[in-house]
This record gives sequence, C-alpha cells and structure tokens, in this order.
Amino acid sequence: MINIKLVGLFVRLFAVWLASWALRNLLAFWVFEMPGISAEAQIFTVLFSLLMLLLAAALWFFPLSVSSKLIPASTLSDHPMLSAVQIQSVGASLLGLWMLANTTPKLIYMAIALSARTTPLNAASYATIVQLLVEMAISFWLLLGARGILNFIHLDRK
Repeated sequence: MINIKLVGLFVRLFAVWLASWALRNLLAFWVFEMPGISAEAQIFTVLFSLLMLLLAAALWFFPLSVSSKLIPASTLSDHPMLSAVQIQSVGASLLGLWMLANTTPKLIYMAIALSARTTPLNAASYATIVQLLVEMAISFWLLLGARGILNFIHLDRK
C-alpha cells in the first residue's frame, strides 16, 4: 500500500472513532436529563457535538488530503513506502490528535461546570483540572513534537 493510502486508512479509522464518540455524547445528552445545566451550556454542547460530526465527515471524505499534510513531502517522491521512523512519527501525531480530541471536550465541560458553580472547589475537582491540563499538554507534545519523542525512543537503542 502506498504511503498516502496507508495513512489515509488510519485517518478514516480515526474519523469513525470520532463520529462514534460524538454520537455517543450527543445521544447521552438527550437520554440522561441533566438538571442544573443552563440553556446556553446545552446549546453549546449540542453545537460542539455537531461540529465534531462535521469534522469526522470531513476526515472521512478527504483522508488523502489529511494524510498528504501528515507525511513529509520528501517521502512522497523518493520512496514508495514509509520507513519505520516515519510510521512512528505519524503514529505519535495521530495519538496526540486522538488524545486532543478526547481531552478537549472534557476540559470544555469542566470549564462550563466551573463557571456555573457557586460553591468552592473540593480536592477531587482540583485533581480533575490538573489531570485534564496534563493530558492536554501531553496531547500537544505528541501532536506537535513527534520527532522529539522518536529521538527519545531511539536514544535507548543507541
């Protein structure tokens, strides 16, 4: 399989996961009544879920465009297949994208919940906030710094 098509396959798999995640959250929103959530927060949640569905549709219909952006241009013309390091780099980037897509809605939900809160925070709330911020930092590190992670992995092999 050619480089772009291989990565395009993984992009489509990510699109399937993203659509199932968005549908699950959207359906759970209507199945479980959530008292105490303002109308603005409900509208925002529905719009955010619909935005994720649109993003999943775009990834599904244009996987080759996304994969051509993920793969360095030098590998497109020189080699018919990706090397192991390049596959690891794309994998780290996709893992970071997955973590970012998983953490961002939780962080937005926590921000909305905290803005509507009138009582002081407890230790569990602080722990959740720190956990989400660390997950967000790791996801950006994986997404944007995949080469640095690969250098760290390959340092052990030298």
